[in-house]
Amino acid sequence: AGRWYIQEHFQRDTGDKGKLLAHYNDTYVRVDGRWLFNSRELVIHYGGPQDLSGNFLNAWG
Repeated sequence: AGRWYIQEHFQRDTGDKGKLLAHYNDTYVRVDGRWLFNSRELVIHYGGPQDLSGNFLNAWG
């Protein structure tokens, strides 16, 4: 199993800028000597203005 934290910066068509804070919960399986994703869950903690003034979700994940 693995957990990957991500932070993405974005700009909407309107010009508004924002930030996404999240993590992936992954499980893996080995097939023919290669590791592949078995499952992947994206857990979003924040999606809003870059100054973090929006609401946080799943803060305790």
